[in-house]
Amino acid sequence: MRHFQKTIFGVLLVIFILTCFTLVLDTSAGETITVAKDGAGDHETIQEAIDAAVDDDIIEIGSGIYRENPVIDKGVELKGIGIDDCVIDGSGNEDVVTVNADNVRISRLTVQNSSDDGVGIMVNWLGAILKDLKVTNNEIGIQIEGTNAKLDTVNSSDNSKTGVNILDQRGGTIENSTFNNNRYYGIAMANVSYYNIEGVMCNGNTYGIHVRESNNITTRKPSLREGN
Repeated sequence: MRHFQKTIFGVLLVIFILTCFTLVLDTSAGETITVAKDGAGDHETIQEAIDAAVDDDIIEIGSGIYRENPVIDKGVELKGIGIDDCVIDGSGNEDVVTVNADNVRISRLTVQNSSDDGVGIMVNWLGAILKDLKVTNNEIGIQIEGTNAKLDTVNSSDNSKTGVNILDQRGGTIENSTFNNNRYYGIAMANVSYYNIEGVMCNGNTYGIHVRESNNITTRKPSLREGN
C-alpha cells in the first residue's frame, strides 16, 4: 500500500511540475495582436495596439500606409507584413517611430517622412533588434542611443543627413545592411566602443563610415564607393 501511495504521489508531482512549466512557457511567449486599417484586426492603428500590449507580445501589422508616429514603451515585437506593403509614414511630424523600452524588435516594414530635423527610428533604450527594414526620406534614418542594438538587413538610404547615427554606447552590431545616397554620412559613430560592422554597403554618401572618439570598432567586408 505504501509503495502504491508513493507511486501515485510521484505521478501527481510530475504532472504538477509539467503543468507549471507549460504555464511559464505560455506566459513568456506573449500574445499576438493584429493591426489592420480596414478594421479586420484587433486594432486599426499601431499606437492602439502598443497601448494594449504587454512585454513580449507580437504586434502584426497588415498592409497599408499608417500615418502616425508610434511610441513603443514596452518590450514588444512590431512585425509588418512586408517592406513593400507595410509603411509607417510620419507625414513630416517629428520622429516617426520612437523606442522607449528595452528589447524592442521591429521588422518587415518601411519607415519614412520624419520632420526636417527628425529621425525615422529613434532608439533610446537597450537591446533593440531592427531587421528587414527600409528607412527613407528622414533627416536621420536611424539614431541609436541604447546599448547592444542589432541592425540586420536594413536599408537606410536617401535621408537628408545620415543613414544611421550611433551615439554614446558600448556594444552592438550592424550586418548585411545598406546605407546609400544619404547627404552626409552612411554610418556615423561618436563615443562608441566594441561595435561590429559586417557586410555593409555605403555608396553615394559624402562619407561612408565616419567614426570619432570611439574604439574597438571592427569592420568586415564593407563596400564603399561613389563619393565616400
